Amino acid sequence: MANAQRWLERLKEIEKAIPPSVRRVFNNPKLYLPAVAVAYILGLSSYLLVFFVDPYNLRYGGVNVKLSDEPYADRVMPRLAATAAKDGTDLVVIGGSTSMPFSTQMLRNEFSESKKPFNLSVLGIREADIEIILKEIEKSKTIKHVIVFIEYTLLSNPRWSNRTQEMQYYDASWHNLVPEFNLEAVKLSATVARTGTLYHPSWRRKNPERPDYMLTSSPLSTRPEAMLKLGNAANISRAWVTGNQLIDCEKIPAFRERILPSILRMAARGIKVDLAFAPYSLAVYSDWTVNFPDGYFFSGEGAVFAKLMSLRRCATLAVDGITNIKVHAIDSDFTITKEINRYMDSSHIYDLSAFPVLLSHIRIGGTIIKANEWEYYEKRMRNAIKKFKP
Repeated sequence: MANAQRWLERLKEIEKAIPPSVRRVFNNPKLYLPAVAVAYILGLSSYLLVFFVDPYNLRYGGVNVKLSDEPYADRVMPRLAATAAKDGTDLVVIGGSTSMPFSTQMLRNEFSESKKPFNLSVLGIREADIEIILKEIEKSKTIKHVIVFIEYTLLSNPRWSNRTQEMQYYDASWHNLVPEFNLEAVKLSATVARTGTLYHPSWRRKNPERPDYMLTSSPLSTRPEAMLKLGNAANISRAWVTGNQLIDCEKIPAFRERILPSILRMAARGIKVDLAFAPYSLAVYSDWTVNFPDGYFFSGEGAVFAKLMSLRRCATLAVDGITNIKVHAIDSDFTITKEINRYMDSSHIYDLSAFPVLLSHIRIGGTIIKANEWEYYEKRMRNAIKKFKP
């Protein structure tokens, strides 16, 4: 049923691209059958072109495709994992919107040993998306270092995000050999066959320095009304924002079931794996509870702190003592997460100068956290959040 729906959507897309003059040919009884035959041949040829060129590198045996050094538009990021696994990429970042601003140049500057780093972070990433991306990267013969950001979306799928279509690209079957087939894939195949690079001019970021989702935003320091709302939320919630007890790891299966298996296998191969807590500001714990409808993120007073900290704790315990895996509490760098003027909202850093600092923490290990240090980290976070004032 789902495949039939996808094919129907593709046919509608192709139909929209047909010029009126061509449609008139189909309405002519004498020309109908020849027109259908031509359309069938063109459609089959297009399908075979996408299959054999394999622009997204989803199969083996196609054109030797590599990723571009040009920054990609947000909308195409979910499609790039298979190519990153096969084009010599040796370092990848996997996360959601909070880690998308890490540029290739930032990664090269901080991890100078990496010859070909790439940021595979996806807007509104879900646990299923991370699982798919990790499984693709596992296939790589050149990968040496993987950085995974622990986002709230491992606990709650963002309501505004829909990755279904792009992630189906990785789900080929005998009755759907080319799940990525659409008009854009046909155009892209011609470009990839000519250049060998998975890139199209329409995929260019509007601003090379920032993800597209940031284009309409500005730093909180320029928006007094937003700062006031965050201050009010902090005051309203101060008595209970960190009051809830943490949740048992059995009730948070996403990390254990979706992410842990892949990173354990990679670590066993000698691949360096860094897990980093998403660098949300200290304002997020009150903001998400007071300024959003109950249940938009999580339900109940104190739930944001309890659930985010529980996820981090469970990830820390799950990999504690495992060779080649480290956990980084980069959100405990209060020179960043306390300074709300560096953010565009309570969860997204706007100040680009903060991102190299976060990468340096991961490289140097200045914010590494182990299981026996958890209580100190949790206490420090509780105190900072309770005292937070914008």
